[in-house]
Amino acid sequence: MDKNLDFGFSKAMEQVMGLGREVMHRSTEYYGYGVQELFRTLSMNSYLARQFVEAGVTPTVESLRLIESGITKPLVDALHGKKPLRESMFEVTERATAGVRYAKTVHSLGKKLYGSATFTGETVLMETGPFRLTYIPPTRDTGPQPPMFHVGGFIPFGDLVFRLLPEANLYKPFLERGIGIYAMEQRGRKRSLKGYTLKESLDTLDAMVDAAYEHAGRRKLILEGYCGAGMPMLAYLAKYPQKADARVQVAYTFVAPVDGRPCKLVGGLVTLLPESLLNANFALADLATGYITSTQLRTGIDIPLNTAFIKTRFGYFVEGWKNPKHSNAKSPTDLNTFERRKLAGAYWLSPENCADYPIPVDVARFMLDLWLKGVGDDGVLPAAQDLEPLNLGVIHNQTNIRLAGFYGGQDRTVPESTAKPMKAVFGDRYTHVFHPSVAHIAYAVASEMFDKGSPWAIHPNPIDVVLELYQR
Repeated sequence: MDKNLDFGFSKAMEQVMGLGREVMHRSTEYYGYGVQELFRTLSMNSYLARQFVEAGVTPTVESLRLIESGITKPLVDALHGKKPLRESMFEVTERATAGVRYAKTVHSLGKKLYGSATFTGETVLMETGPFRLTYIPPTRDTGPQPPMFHVGGFIPFGDLVFRLLPEANLYKPFLERGIGIYAMEQRGRKRSLKGYTLKESLDTLDAMVDAAYEHAGRRKLILEGYCGAGMPMLAYLAKYPQKADARVQVAYTFVAPVDGRPCKLVGGLVTLLPESLLNANFALADLATGYITSTQLRTGIDIPLNTAFIKTRFGYFVEGWKNPKHSNAKSPTDLNTFERRKLAGAYWLSPENCADYPIPVDVARFMLDLWLKGVGDDGVLPAAQDLEPLNLGVIHNQTNIRLAGFYGGQDRTVPESTAKPMKAVFGDRYTHVFHPSVAHIAYAVASEMFDKGSPWAIHPNPIDVVLELYQR
């Protein structure tokens, strides 16, 4: 066509063709995305149906069979003259009464027991936002020992579990070894979390580490992060490497999901949820309250772990039926340590307690990305809102901090393979310890494991490992 007569027609056609190609490209992308979301939805529905049977129908049927056996056996024994009828009837009545009472016992005595560990000389050093910093002096003088900082974070059901009972808590073994503790803990009770970000959480941790360092006479600290609090601890070290290096000698974790992808049991449900559903849920939560509700938290944990049934009215009844002593207890002294631990734990995992400890949306996004995207051998942490991508390599390259991680062989939720990036990034600077007999929460509530004279003592002792690293 003559250029004089074109009037820009060729250029317009090129633009139209380019737009057409873009539309085709986008359409293909959206089609692929839609198919992917469809398959995720179908997989999720299949998974939920299977879990409904395993976590709802099966335990209900088994519980009914247990109760039926508990009723008929004493009566049969009475008919065969093995025991008086009155004694058999009393046994059945006692169990039934205990079943009815159990829920009330959990929410009265269990609530009283849960988080009841306090120590002489505790001093609150600061409070800001949803966190409180408390200094707990050692209960035994074993000579000069380095101070330890317990990193607080947002964990489902709250962190009072670390103060579970006076005789069973995370702090007791360290205090008895002469180690003073700076405990950063949630203040709980649905404090305003609207707009609260991971960055603010890390800045709060930074301020509290500063306060602890000064209070300790500028002695370098040992940092400890348990489970979900372990990742914010590592993010803090990566965000403030120079400051951390001046204040921290050793940083270690208990059962921390560094790379969440191997955590198939809990992460399995998350990977099946449609991305559009997750994004919509986060957006609505951000607008409404600023946090993920307790119902969503419990659902995401109870469904994969098959623990929803035991929190229903019938589940409480069955638990009381099986453990009549719990329901008849009026005070902590009516129970032994194991029974107190179990009753306090039942309240910790209850819907009522969970409601007091929601998780901010931005922090939830960060933790979710650990399950979905994970952390590779390059050490890059998933990006979070208003935070630049963080890299564990910064800790290796810009600090002299030594690191360690402790994992248990009976842990159903966080396998030791989740620590693979720590080994890849830090090499000899990272000490990996595996205890075959330890479960997920045992490091926090089974204080006897730290007692070298106990038959349940674990080897190597985590306190010995950390103190040895401090002295290097």
